[in-house]
Amino acid sequence: RADREQLYTLFDAVAGCMCFRSDANFVLVRIPSKQAQPLTEYLKSHGIVVKMFSEDEFRDCVRITLGTQDQNQKLFRAIRSFFFSPS
Repeated sequence: RADREQLYTLFDAVAGCMCFRSDANFVLVRIPSKQAQPLTEYLKSHGIVVKMFSEDEFRDCVRITLGTQDQNQKLFRAIRSFFFSPS
């Protein structure tokens, strides 16, 4: 639960992102359209796989499944690096 809240907080700090809160072991996040595919590719390059959707109602959404604390920390570092590290 704490890791899910941390993920919500992380995405809340990213302009244009919107988390759909739930009690599930995954988080659905709408990402700004220009960043959705690059984020997915970036995470994949770091060994993190997320699910992208092609359905219109879920366009630009990714589903991120939470794992172990170590896996989640790796995910959080990668997301911070993608959105907040200078290019």
